[in-house]
Amino acid sequence: TNPVRLYAWLELAIGVYALIFPLMIAIAEKIYAGLYPAVADSFTLITVARMVLALGVMLLPTLLMGGTLPTLLTYFANRLATLGHRSGLIYGLNALGAALGSFLTGYALLELLGVAWTNALAGTLNLTIGLLAWILSRFVINSPLKKDDAAISRQNACATSSFQRTDKPHAERAQLILVIGAFTISGFVSMSYEAIWLRYLSFYFHETIYLYTGIITFFVLGIGVGSLVCGYLVSRINHPVAFLGLLQAGIGVSTMLAIYAPIRY
Repeated sequence: TNPVRLYAWLELAIGVYALIFPLMIAIAEKIYAGLYPAVADSFTLITVARMVLALGVMLLPTLLMGGTLPTLLTYFANRLATLGHRSGLIYGLNALGAALGSFLTGYALLELLGVAWTNALAGTLNLTIGLLAWILSRFVINSPLKKDDAAISRQNACATSSFQRTDKPHAERAQLILVIGAFTISGFVSMSYEAIWLRYLSFYFHETIYLYTGIITFFVLGIGVGSLVCGYLVSRINHPVAFLGLLQAGIGVSTMLAIYAPIRY
């Protein structure tokens, strides 16, 4: 009933975890040192050990981070008519902030403050955001989402109109499943791109911390700008499913051109 307060608790938890993150790394290092003699001779075992330890260290904070966006959307995107615009706005601003944070961290803060103090600064910022959100949550009595039957009926009618009209409910559901499946696969492909492009660019820029910083910065920057632009356009698009298909095709074509186009030295 109070998404702002939930958001505050998420940010506070992220900040606390960031501050104890060096301790978590130290524990993981001790576990890895104990496992290493038993797995060192097997590439498969040592890879599994590293993945499990990385999962154990990173799963909780990333789950908390993943919860912040839908929580904010619950509060700000309270009308279906503005859902696309506000979702694009919130996600776009978040991505732009992520790009700026990546750029400043990789190119400035790590050099000026070091890893430990940069991590402490990030955790302190999360705690500050969480505290401010908790203060603001005291003025939020209930979730702005309306749960009455009339509102739900109107939302369902609007949602149905965003797909191709048909008299067959099973066809509508099949189309919805197809769209969600395509969107899921696109997420898989997007993260694959990040790893693949890193491999390609390492030949030209060498494997340094600045290469990783640059890849993440521009990757997230593009996502942020695209979210803002399409969030603005989405209310003007009559066939969102077709537009989604064009976007996916554009991603594939532009990627093929970027990788296989001749490069002049």
